[in-house]
Amino acid sequence: MTTKRILDEATKKALLGVAPMSSNSKFKFTPEVFSKVNVSEEFKPIFYIRGLTVDEAGTLDKLVSESASAAINKDLWNEKAFELTRKLIVDWENVFDIGSGEEISFIAESNSCAPSIFDMLTLIIKNQLFAQIMKMHGLLDTAKMGLP
Repeated sequence: MTTKRILDEATKKALLGVAPMSSNSKFKFTPEVFSKVNVSEEFKPIFYIRGLTVDEAGTLDKLVSESASAAINKDLWNEKAFELTRKLIVDWENVFDIGSGEEISFIAESNSCAPSIFDMLTLIIKNQLFAQIMKMHGLLDTAKMGLP
């Protein structure tokens, strides 16, 4: 009899970007910028990012190819990259509005993050989420794109 094996979190992290990841699976991620912040773990956000569909993988490949072009409109490129990022965020925990001090509840829209709350995220968080998506799918040359 064969036993079904399941990877632990450390092994998943080690295989990220090398092993396949289905579009119905999700990966937990805390942006690196929060590792430098001296607050309790309960206040560090955790984002749940799902894998890409075939069409989304094509979009990501196109974005990576376009990023090397000097002719690309950077604002339009960022808009496309962040739209893809928004679609891949399926949940979050511990995201707070520092103005009000209140936790921001995740709002799903078509199995993705609603644009109204995604737009509240800072640019550094959006950049690190996009960089993580690239890493998850084996596109590791984030420095070339000016991302952390």
